[in-house]
Amino acid sequence: MTIGKTGYLYPSMITMLCRKNCRLSAIDPTFWQALGKATDPERYESSELYNDEPMPRYLCKAMRFYSLILTGGDTEKFWKELLHTN
Repeated sequence: MTIGKTGYLYPSMITMLCRKNCRLSAIDPTFWQALGKATDPERYESSELYNDEPMPRYLCKAMRFYSLILTGGDTEKFWKELLHTN
């Protein structure tokens, strides 16, 4: 998956995230950085807690996704909630 010249994901790229065959893209840290900028640009630089440790918001989202994969959780629901789609 490529990122647009501005560093943001194009709408067609976001649509692809809900497909199960796009999990490999989620390994790339620049994917999560671009996703953070595209979905929450005002709070991109802020931190939140993950396991009681402050982390950049985009990294917390990545860790939650990885946890779902490892535990067999609902990754499709994760993407729908993250991207505010139905």
